[in-house]
Amino acid sequence: ADVAADVGRYAESLVDIAERRNPELLTALERRDVAGAAREQDGIIDQLERLAAVGDRLREQQNMADVAQAAAGAAEHARRLADALASAGDAWSAEDRARFEHLLAEITRRFQDVVDLLTRRRGDLPDAYINRRDVSQLDPARIQRVSDRLADALTRGDPARALEAARELLASLDAVARTLRDAGTAVVSSDMTGVDAALG
Repeated sequence: ADVAADVGRYAESLVDIAERRNPELLTALERRDVAGAAREQDGIIDQLERLAAVGDRLREQQNMADVAQAAAGAAEHARRLADALASAGDAWSAEDRARFEHLLAEITRRFQDVVDLLTRRRGDLPDAYINRRDVSQLDPARIQRVSDRLADALTRGDPARALEAARELLASLDAVARTLRDAGTAVVSSDMTGVDAALG
């Protein structure tokens, strides 16, 4: 499902109310057609109620996409760090160390975004997503422990331990990103009938 396309359809429905439904209501009122005006008003209210529900779903879909994107970004930075560590070998320059630390800081920042969405901002995500077993069993503390081991290895200048921890971190973040992406896709797919009906 494409959130941007659904947002476009949502906007078209709002334009329909503004450009077609409202003028029809005003025309009925000008003609003193109370029954016609009441029907038109009820139709507008019904359409707005459906659009409000769709707006909530679209916001949740965007939040699922955001959390998956944050996880993918953390995994991509972990990939860059693992590659940089492998390329640097056993002799790190001060520039190498600064680059490694910068990449680790980016990984930490992006993964914190994931944790914030999944824990502190749970209400911004659909229950069907948060309560999925694969999502609820994600273990941010485990990833933090691996990240801490990597930071320690960087501080101590231990290339072998740093590379091992970076590869473990990459594998963990890749798995998290894949889980979140797949969970979002499954939830959106199961919810599309309601969105399609409301926007149809």
